[in-house]
Amino acid sequence: MRAASGNFASKPERAERAEQARAVLNAWNGYAATPAEQDDLDAELDRRLTQATAAK
Repeated sequence: MRAASGNFASKPERAERAEQARAVLNAWNGYAATPAEQDDLDAELDRRLTQATAAK
């Protein structure tokens, strides 16, 4: 996920996009992650972003 400047989106930007995605998924098919699932997904995203930025 890259911001317009070509850098990865900041944590607040990612949080805002994640909230928008959750709202769309919930409206579309009723999906609503539990807080524990959200924490797991956030940790996985952070891991992948760390891995991607380390590969530069």
